[in-house]
Amino acid sequence: MATATVTMRAGDPSNPVPGVGPLPLNVRDGVIEGTTLTDVYVSQAWWVQVHAYDSNGVNVCGGDDPFMSVVEGRVTLVNIEMGCIWPHCP
Repeated sequence: MATATVTMRAGDPSNPVPGVGPLPLNVRDGVIEGTTLTDVYVSQAWWVQVHAYDSNGVNVCGGDDPFMSVVEGRVTLVNIEMGCIWPHCP
């Protein structure tokens, strides 16, 4: 894994807000490092997707959280379990 991105899409039809990303994530020694995103709109239904790419730009791993909420004034943590994308899994 050489690079990774995070994308957030809002899925709350009662509160339509702009999406975020894809934004680059730090990858060190094949490990995606956590990051902090600021200025994310309050919404009850964010869909967070993380994708990892090899040195050729091929998507090799992915994971998501389809039900993440952002509440004003709070820090929200997201833990995403990544899985291999066949047949490109390293």
